[in-house]
Amino acid sequence: MNRSILIVVLVGLLVGGGYWYVTEQQEKRALAEEAAAADTVRAAEEAKAAEAARVADEAAAVAAAEAADAAAEAAAIEASEAATEAAAAAETADPARVVITQQLMAMADELLTPEGYDAEKVLALVEASSMADVQKSAAKTALDAAQDNPDRLATVLSHIRASLGL
Repeated sequence: MNRSILIVVLVGLLVGGGYWYVTEQQEKRALAEEAAAADTVRAAEEAKAAEAARVADEAAAVAAAEAADAAAEAAAIEASEAATEAAAAAETADPARVVITQQLMAMADELLTPEGYDAEKVLALVEASSMADVQKSAAKTALDAAQDNPDRLATVLSHIRASLGL
């Protein structure tokens, strides 16, 4: 009987151990399959995220390009409008400038004397004259330097007169 009990216990242990081994292997396989499925899902989500980022980058690049084009177009329109306004102002200013220049030239005999000297008008006369830019600059500098010296002012006015051909 001891032998029978021992055989029964041994068979029971083998059957129980076999059952435990098989169920353990099934659990491990199930866990491995779940991990593989999770990895597959994670990889798919990462791929979707990468694609979404690429699409967002492309959209941002397109938006930036469109914004730059719009800004350039707006700047071009603004520059064109400003040029048109400047041209219109120049057209209206030229006749006024001619009249002012003529008035200053008519007054030049009086303005270019120490008694009739008016600093603003003489500077405007020099600026509106046909003198070369270098002569205009020299005349303005000389007038500034001679403001407080009447003798020197007379000499400078005399040189300006000669430069204007008066």
